[in-house]
Amino acid sequence: MTDNEKITGSTEAFPIDKNTYQWTYRAMEVLFDFLKLKIHVHGDKTTWREGDIFLFNHFARFEAIIPQFLIYQKTRRYSRSIATKDLFTEDSLFSQYLKNLGGIPNNTKSLLYLVAKDIFKELKLVAFPEGGIVKDRLVMDDEGKHQVFSRSSMLRRKPHKGPAVIALAIAIFKSTVRQLSEKGDADKLIEWAAEIGLDNYEQLVTLSHLPTKIIPCCITFYPLRLSENMLQKSIGFVVPDVSKRVSEELLIEGNLLLKESDMDIQVGEPIVVEDYLNEWEGALLSILADHSTFSLKELFDTTKNNNTWGDRFFKTTYLRSVRKIRDDYMLRIYTGVTLNIAHVASTLIIALAKKGVESIPRERLHRLIYIVIKDLQLLEHLNFHPSLSDPSIYHRILYKKQENFEQFLRTMKTAGLLKSQGAIYSLSPSLVVPSEFDSIRYKNPAAVYANEASPIADLKNIIDETLSNKLEISSENLAGLLFDDELREFEADTSQFRAKRCSAINKLQTATQPPKPYLLSPEKPNGACVILVHGLLATPAEMRSLAEKLVLQGYIVIGTRLKGHGTSPWDLERTTWRAWYQSVKQSLRIAQFLSTNIHLVGFSCGALLTILLAGHKELAFKSIVLCSAPFVLKDRFASLSTVMDAGNKLVKAILRTDGIMPFKENDPEHPSINYNHIPISSISELLNLAEKAKPKVKRIIAPTLCLQATEDPVVEASSMQELLDELTSTEVETEWVESTHHGIIYQNTHDCQQRIISFIEKHTN
Repeated sequence: MTDNEKITGSTEAFPIDKNTYQWTYRAMEVLFDFLKLKIHVHGDKTTWREGDIFLFNHFARFEAIIPQFLIYQKTRRYSRSIATKDLFTEDSLFSQYLKNLGGIPNNTKSLLYLVAKDIFKELKLVAFPEGGIVKDRLVMDDEGKHQVFSRSSMLRRKPHKGPAVIALAIAIFKSTVRQLSEKGDADKLIEWAAEIGLDNYEQLVTLSHLPTKIIPCCITFYPLRLSENMLQKSIGFVVPDVSKRVSEELLIEGNLLLKESDMDIQVGEPIVVEDYLNEWEGALLSILADHSTFSLKELFDTTKNNNTWGDRFFKTTYLRSVRKIRDDYMLRIYTGVTLNIAHVASTLIIALAKKGVESIPRERLHRLIYIVIKDLQLLEHLNFHPSLSDPSIYHRILYKKQENFEQFLRTMKTAGLLKSQGAIYSLSPSLVVPSEFDSIRYKNPAAVYANEASPIADLKNIIDETLSNKLEISSENLAGLLFDDELREFEADTSQFRAKRCSAINKLQTATQPPKPYLLSPEKPNGACVILVHGLLATPAEMRSLAEKLVLQGYIVIGTRLKGHGTSPWDLERTTWRAWYQSVKQSLRIAQFLSTNIHLVGFSCGALLTILLAGHKELAFKSIVLCSAPFVLKDRFASLSTVMDAGNKLVKAILRTDGIMPFKENDPEHPSINYNHIPISSISELLNLAEKAKPKVKRIIAPTLCLQATEDPVVEASSMQELLDELTSTEVETEWVESTHHGIIYQNTHDCQQRIISFIEKHTN
């Protein structure tokens, strides 16, 4: 179908203007490049083309034009949207503009019939069945039934049935068309095709064999902010007496547009309307439609009539199915929410407030939030924002400030719902006091978040269970949760770097050994824990054989996976030494929940990271093993890497390419565990790491074993001497391993693994 056919096929009284539609689309593309709001669409991509009616929840005024934008972007199809009659004043330029974009007033005569005709002509229908903006996100009553606030009646009511009425009428009409086609009644089909505006009745018959699909979509915004924005200030300057309602919308919705925000759109499973008529209902409705010679318009009229027993039966049966469809699409919309950390925190804090809790230690609240997140992650049918799915984001609330959560705390404090008093949070009674519809978003954003998440019964159940039985969690269980984060981070990184742009270099990799991090527990624990840190380009598999021997001796062993490793060279290319160090610190946190007797073993790059960590005297490690610490590299190319890395970054920034030479081919000693390509940036990062680590050597106080191959092809022999010159530990042992290879631990050259184990055993209390 061509663009012109799409346009002329629209409702005669409300034609869609092709030029207006397309320049608006292009303008929105430019606008979204400028705005801070990022739209993330999830779900089956084919749904955009196959769906007939697209339904969305409604929280912000500007979102009303985004579905049409997305449908055109993904299908190049035009959309019809039903809007309030108040927007369509006579002779108004804005009114005409809305009509040109496919808008139709909600008081239009035979509205549902006209829209149904458009759907037959392959226009999409966009509707917001809540009938208005739901600022409080309160969509369920005390009995769990869907209800929303109506500004016109100032009461709570059920969401609209209109989309279900349209869809069911179309489904019944299609069934009748199929029956008439089988009987060969071409005259009536020709008449109906002409009524709808189709070119011929064959087109109508073809369309009648397609299922009628409603696509429920859920929009979730994150985060809500209460700080002023430029839009609010500008309007306030030009129009001093802005109403409270408008001011609130400029504050909340202006921040969504102008500050870093996410708009997640979950495109749900299609509702196939034909499935909602059981066999006998469908047959009777079709018979009535057939014998009454219904046209599509008459079919809609009959849903309103009570003139005959047939009319009454038809209407009763029809409306029963309509209500089922309406209830199902609203359920799918609301349970499609993209849960974020603010949903979890708000629901938990309000639950505490309802229990009469007035204050709670900071550490305890953060730990409770973390535990709830980990339980939620077991439910794969839920939708998660990165603040709940990305461990590098959410698990930081246990140890340090995390920006997503800090943003939530700032909003709570601004609203006066929470105060920080040292290591204690004070909860305000206002958390459980109802707010007015037009002020709740800035007076009680916690309630908005909690209301939005309330259709997810699993969240409430998990929080209730946590507050009843998990206020205290064992150190071992917490360590298990933290290690699960390591596995999740690995899976997420692997998935991210399977993208097409990475495939060429990924295909050249030969690593076959399992690259995942590991946590090994002995049958007879001796109370000590060993952290193993692998080298650049390798994976935890590099240290696996040593790990298995340590476990047999009673040690808990953690095989650290450095960020960027075991996934794709492209992953490593974007990873800094600080991210590698963060990986080691995450292993330490796990170890600290399992033992107070902790040992570190680092190989090559891992030795430098071990030095950084061991330099913190307060951590009191029992022993340190440093193998082949690369303070001086033999490869002269390394000295050029910093300049080349800077050049690559410059070219990337200017030309938006991958740089001049992002990778250097690598001929690894152990291709089953190493990348075959080394990012230029990683060599530069390794040099930076060595520079940062060297001053920390003198701070190591734990007993230290230093090993290196006599003819290491990667690390200069002088590296060992530089290390020994700086070490001030009272107990330092050295071991020169006769070898021409770099990876002596992996190869267990001259039984060096036993040398390491013996040293660790010597210092195990």
